[in-house]
Amino acid sequence: MAALATATGNAPVVVSFEIAAGVTGLLEQAFKPSAGKVLVDSSIDIAAMAYARASGIPIAVINEVVERIIKPAADPLKSKIDRAATGSK
Repeated sequence: MAALATATGNAPVVVSFEIAAGVTGLLEQAFKPSAGKVLVDSSIDIAAMAYARASGIPIAVINEVVERIIKPAADPLKSKIDRAATGSK
């Protein structure tokens, strides 16, 4: 939704969606902490934004691919980081 609001130039709506996403992320980490999710998802998001700028492909298109394909494919890495952080095998 934030990408759609950005495309239409509606800055106040973009800010509200970004704030809501941030609060949701904090609540998720409060109830189900995951160092792997934070590290991997944040790294992927940063790389996606850089790629969008460099390639000229709209961030909405890149985010769709990231959310549907790349982040789910990174789940084993997230789990591995979480196991290492908790000391479990």
